[in-house]
Amino acid sequence: MSFIEQTIRFFSPATALQRQRAKAQLEAGDKVGYWRVGAQSSTNRRASGQTLDQPDSSRNHTDRVTLIREARWLEENSSVVKSILRKYRTFSVGRLQYVPRTSSEEANKAITAYVERWMASCDLTRRHHFRVLAGLGVTSMKRDGDIGYIVSEVPMTQLDEMLKISPIRLQAIEADRIGSIPNRNGTDGKPFRPLKKGEQDFSGVVIDAMGRPIRYRIYNRSLTGESMMPALEVPAQEFLHLFDPTRLDSYRGFSAFDAAITDIKDLQEILACEKISVKYLSSISGVINNADGSADQDVSLDTTHSDYMSDADRMKKVEPGAIQYLAEGESFNPVDFNRPSPTFNGFLDTLVRSTGLTVGLPFGFIYSWAGQGTAVRMEAAQAAREFEMTQLTLEEKFLYPIVMRVIARGIQLGHLPAVADFDAGEWRFPAKVTADIGRESKALIDETMAGIISKTQIAADRGEDRNIIRSLLRAEAMELVEDAKMVQDASGGVLDLPTAIYMLERRAPNAPAIPAPAAAPTEDVPEIEDEESPEDEAEDIAEDEAEAGSTD
Repeated sequence: MSFIEQTIRFFSPATALQRQRAKAQLEAGDKVGYWRVGAQSSTNRRASGQTLDQPDSSRNHTDRVTLIREARWLEENSSVVKSILRKYRTFSVGRLQYVPRTSSEEANKAITAYVERWMASCDLTRRHHFRVLAGLGVTSMKRDGDIGYIVSEVPMTQLDEMLKISPIRLQAIEADRIGSIPNRNGTDGKPFRPLKKGEQDFSGVVIDAMGRPIRYRIYNRSLTGESMMPALEVPAQEFLHLFDPTRLDSYRGFSAFDAAITDIKDLQEILACEKISVKYLSSISGVINNADGSADQDVSLDTTHSDYMSDADRMKKVEPGAIQYLAEGESFNPVDFNRPSPTFNGFLDTLVRSTGLTVGLPFGFIYSWAGQGTAVRMEAAQAAREFEMTQLTLEEKFLYPIVMRVIARGIQLGHLPAVADFDAGEWRFPAKVTADIGRESKALIDETMAGIISKTQIAADRGEDRNIIRSLLRAEAMELVEDAKMVQDASGGVLDLPTAIYMLERRAPNAPAIPAPAAAPTEDVPEIEDEESPEDEAEDIAEDEAEAGSTD
């Protein structure tokens, strides 16, 4: 222990305890490597070298890769960031489905099956379904800033021809692989093609004099990421670049967490420090003060007499039922355990809200629904609009361009029937986020009855196809009628068709009552006399003849 520490301990035992506690926190943080990750001062952590006369895309490749590295570290270490990215993938993509809208029903069925087969085999690496590529594309766009897809064709096998599988394939390129790194060679062992007059290179995007992207510079890398293999130059017509531009002169995207990295790192630091403090305080029972008022080391209650123990040996754990003996003039003062602070949760909520404002999602959707009624519904509506904007970007830059290529190429190969409106169709996304499905369903029913909204639009908002719903309802109604006829026949005509339908539907308690079957009509039936036996009939004849003889 240094002289300064001894002096502080002598005059102010409480201050000495706080200094020792802070030292323990720093040592613990250094052991896990936390302080080396980026826990610098908030004001000096991220300095921007960009001036007002520079476009967004003027940041060099090194700056962009640094930002991507920070965002990926946050995804791995921050539960808030991981949750945000997961929600974007789930609510923006989900079970993605393409629904053709051509004038030919036969063509619609063929296109639906053709696109589904292609989606299952679209990945050039044969690893991912198309829905996975689209979902990871949204995640990469929000986390890294952008993502690219190389569109190519592979030789068709005999099996591909038999199954009618499109030869078009996609190769996903992450953001850190797009860019021009100095002193790198191309595939032929020569430097990149020199830029022509009027061409410019914006972080891997080569544009012409009109500002149109003409090719992309892409670097491959080993599976371990330790080395870079020869680079490629891909024509713009063979590359689908998915990003959300922030300025008109942007040719690359930036991480959605760019402005929130400081707050998120602060959040991680505060949580780490608070956990260390709680653990440290939980391990200390109190402080033993000497007769002169100075404090010994932070100690837990010793189970043996202090007269026979050194200061080092007095750091012991409390055993159940132990009795502590103190030396003459010593007193034990328990440590006031007051962590975390009552305002701790409120401060964390503030940092989470700041992160939500940056990525466009409300606090309740990210962390916890704290409000009630209208406030919750407003937050759900805000989240739904944010996901809609993400879906529009995904459609315009990736989904529609690739599905049009697949369908058009399928028509050229004879896999699909040729129709003039082959490009008519839409992508189906997950149902919109809602906080009160019952209330909203009632409102939609009222709006439908008033003619404000159509059933087709309602089905689209829920990620469903109106035509499919109608066909399913039609099939169910026909099956119900056929079953009701069978019940009616089995009843021998006692039950009419509506009654049989009511019985099969298992009506709810508030449904109309099932009418009672009508009573069978009654008719007057003439009495039937008993038949006589032959002997009785002969006697009657004899009596009649006798009566006739007496009369004569």
